[in-house]
Amino acid sequence: MRHTPAFEQHAHNGACSARRKSLFLFCLAPRFAALCALFVAMVSAVAAPNVLLEDTDVRIVLASVAPGQKSQPHHHTVNRVMIALDDGKMRLAFDDGKVVDREWKTGDVWWDTKGGTHTSENMGGAAYRLIEVELKRPGGGAVAWPADDPVATSPAHFKVELDNEQVRVMRLRLAPKEKTALHSHQLPRMMVYLNAQQVRMTLANGRGSTFRYKAGQVTRGGKARHAESNLGAGPLTTLFIELKPFL
Repeated sequence: MRHTPAFEQHAHNGACSARRKSLFLFCLAPRFAALCALFVAMVSAVAAPNVLLEDTDVRIVLASVAPGQKSQPHHHTVNRVMIALDDGKMRLAFDDGKVVDREWKTGDVWWDTKGGTHTSENMGGAAYRLIEVELKRPGGGAVAWPADDPVATSPAHFKVELDNEQVRVMRLRLAPKEKTALHSHQLPRMMVYLNAQQVRMTLANGRGSTFRYKAGQVTRGGKARHAESNLGAGPLTTLFIELKPFL
């Protein structure tokens, strides 16, 4: 029987060990890749905002914040219109030491200016959702409102919530079976439906269409002349974010 020299046995054992290691890595690689893919997907899901609508004028994001959840330090590069879909309490802590506590009710609207690195934290006992309308264009252009502007023709239904050089925000409220007067929308606008709705849009010629919207849904519209009717069993509330022209 042939005696295998020690150095040959060592080389053989080394080769076997290398093959076993390669085989182990080969078997592990698909699982490792799958775990990596899952990790990346989870991180992406956390980091990526829920964008409801985006074009050259705006980006509209839905932010959902759990109780006690705190953001990483960040700042906003554009002004925003904020719309609350739920009651909430938030603490903003700025890097200069300033702390701002904010509380709101469902349906509230406010203006949020850009800048200021800060963290935001949900200080309430329940999750809340915010719709953030990020304004990409500066505005500042003059607006000549038409004679049949919604606020002029239906002042009992349309109320101005916010008005500055970039936007005008109107709130529409209609009771069941109630209808607005015929009016014109002159500017491009975003609609945020604060509750589930069934609405009839009637044109000046009498023709119309019926639309259904979900609570929290966002749509975009252009110039139009029509009247709105609430066909639902309950009151409806819609916010109109009108984009003013830019210089």
